[in-house]
Amino acid sequence: MRLGDLSLSIFSGSLTASNLSIADDPGFGSAAFLTAKSFRIGVEMWPLITSQTLNITDLMIEKPELNLVRNQQGQWNFSNLGGSASTAAQGVPDFHVAKLVLKDRRATVTSGASKPSVYENVDWEASDVSYKSQFPVQVSTDLPGGAKFNLVGRIRPAKTTDSSLTPGSVQELRKAITLFGVPEFQSA
Repeated sequence: MRLGDLSLSIFSGSLTASNLSIADDPGFGSAAFLTAKSFRIGVEMWPLITSQTLNITDLMIEKPELNLVRNQQGQWNFSNLGGSASTAAQGVPDFHVAKLVLKDRRATVTSGASKPSVYENVDWEASDVSYKSQFPVQVSTDLPGGAKFNLVGRIRPAKTTDSSLTPGSVQELRKAITLFGVPEFQSA
């Protein structure tokens, strides 16, 4: 991971970074998995100072570019975001974000040897994000070819061994996009 300038505000309880870049899994190439113009994380300062408890109030990523890649074996480059089999054996981490926003995102989706599909103006907002319980999500995007897509739903707790298998709205999103004939979201 690389970050540009960092700014900390104790009064607002936020950390802001510019020029975020997160590398992809080396098995999927050398391009970045995620880049963004800026990244802001808000925290409750009092619990952090008094009891060293990190309560994330909001996480906003502005103008992110996300590269989703599915290899010939049908595995996605984000499959291991929840951890590995050893992580699952240790238990699900206690992770919670009150509000997560990805704004004005661009997503490039590549499946096997097929031509990449580019999705513009992707907005994703979720609240009470957790590895342990389901949470509401809203997604909107412009699809290749000019169609618009909106989804409101819930995502169930993440599968820590393969986050691409997380049930809930992610599965419904795959089904809905398949209706538009986008092959990379069809079941492997």
